[in-house]
Amino acid sequence: VIPFGGNVITRDIKEGCAILQRQAESLKIQFGSALGDLAQEDKVVTIPGISGRDPKEISFKSLAYIIQSRMEEIIDAVIYEIENSGYMDKLSAGIVLTGGGAMLKHLNQLVKFKTGLDVRIGFPSERLAADTPDEVNQPMFATSVGLLLKGLEYYVERDEEMPVEETVETGQENGKEADRKIRKGVRKGKILESLKNTLSDIFDESDVRM
Repeated sequence: VIPFGGNVITRDIKEGCAILQRQAESLKIQFGSALGDLAQEDKVVTIPGISGRDPKEISFKSLAYIIQSRMEEIIDAVIYEIENSGYMDKLSAGIVLTGGGAMLKHLNQLVKFKTGLDVRIGFPSERLAADTPDEVNQPMFATSVGLLLKGLEYYVERDEEMPVEETVETGQENGKEADRKIRKGVRKGKILESLKNTLSDIFDESDVRM
């Protein structure tokens, strides 16, 4: 585990620009870029002053260089761990970026430049139904959904008993085997539906609180 993440980048922005934590987080999400050279040089964002102080202007390019500096450190740490694991030459499919930080502008280009590998952003929809809510289909939930689906696979493979409301009777000679396979499909469908509903409820509650 590498002890660096988006929170460290937010802290760098806070300290480098002398602004509040929430302002730094907002800057990172709305205007941040992982490549300083690609940031718009003539654009600035104005941060309201605190306690009567004058507003502060921060250029997109300065913000991007702060982010890039920390991101390069994180990527170097990732490369070090991959090389030590012996898998560097086995990643033919490349690298998948997940988490909220994966949405940082130009991050995939920076990772590709540093590693020489193909890079893409991982979305939960690759493993979920097509009608998955947009709120759930975000890189920040890709790992969580992946772990839940992995747990589902474990239970299906072990043929653990789970509540099933639907049963199917067959008159074939191998009816028990067919019924068992159908039950597995029903269980998987119900668990995925339950997962989708649970995540949707979480976002509904968040919207109410906001």
